[in-house]
Amino acid sequence: LERAIIIPTPSDPDDVAVMVGQAAANYFAQLLAATDMRGVGTAWGLTLREMVRFMPASRNPDLCISSVVGGLTRGIAINTFDIASDLARQLGAECAYMAAPVYVESKSARDAILREESFKQIFQRISKSDLVFVSIGDLTDRSLTMRYGLPPDISVKSLLDAGAVGDILSQFIDRNGRPIKHQINDRVVGMSLKSLDDVPRVVATAGGVPKATAIAAAL
Repeated sequence: LERAIIIPTPSDPDDVAVMVGQAAANYFAQLLAATDMRGVGTAWGLTLREMVRFMPASRNPDLCISSVVGGLTRGIAINTFDIASDLARQLGAECAYMAAPVYVESKSARDAILREESFKQIFQRISKSDLVFVSIGDLTDRSLTMRYGLPPDISVKSLLDAGAVGDILSQFIDRNGRPIKHQINDRVVGMSLKSLDDVPRVVATAGGVPKATAIAAAL
């Protein structure tokens, strides 16, 4: 853990994502000014949506913003496609998508997608990212993953029974930060948790009492 940015607790819990997103935008702007970044990856979520909203406009023609997980099938503004494209537009950067759903129907379907040459190139590109932004999800009713992201055949109860306390990159972890043994983790089209080890800087954006256990697990 290189750095922790702590924000004041807002009186309205709904403002947590706004304030954490603003803090993330300020930190990202500092990094862009101080370093020579060429590749930045981003996941999805409300906090990252707010980060994009607070990013100051700039010109970074040598920078590429990449989505590092597939997208939701519903067209909501927290989707990884929208976040990556809006962030790239704000920064005057290039944009690259991971054009697939975040969850597919089976591990074999996921493996077939990853064998495609176009996806091999996508993963080769994001493996060279200088920075990756992730969110940390929980399993409460406030979680957007629970409300919008889960496949219809996956229940929250099955995740809890497997020991899940939260997710990173749409992959569920237990309270010790280990991936749970559950089929959902084998159906994700996106960057693996293990591959985050090779990224020079990973920024997790999350806050609020409901996410406390998930944040501790992620750390």
